[in-house]
Amino acid sequence: MTLGAGVLQRVPDAASKDERVAHQDASQRAPLVEAAIMRVLDAERAARVAAEAAHGQAAERVQQARARAIAIAKRTERRIRAIQAAFEQRVEAESRAVDAELAALVDAEVEDAQTRLLDVDAAEKVAAELTGGEHG
Repeated sequence: MTLGAGVLQRVPDAASKDERVAHQDASQRAPLVEAAIMRVLDAERAARVAAEAAHGQAAERVQQARARAIAIAKRTERRIRAIQAAFEQRVEAESRAVDAELAALVDAEVEDAQTRLLDVDAAEKVAAELTGGEHG
């Protein structure tokens, strides 16, 4: 307050003016702040929804990858069994061929041995005939 011309005159106090402006600004800002808070909350909800969607997509991708891995494992196992069976068949065929060849060789040796025995028997007979029955 200041005195001027003998009359008490009221001068607006700077603090009270600031308070009024602040109060007026606060009342005007309240809807803006509330709107900003709502936008933040909406953004947070959207982020949660996006995170849940991403989690769901990741889980689906994991399931798809797991299914592909199982399919690959089954296909690989079938291939391994087919190769193993083919190998076993080939080994069996080779073994039969070797056995047949061995049997043929044994038969040839036996036949040759029998022929030699017959030759020895024949020679003994000839020798016995020539010597008058002393051999045999």
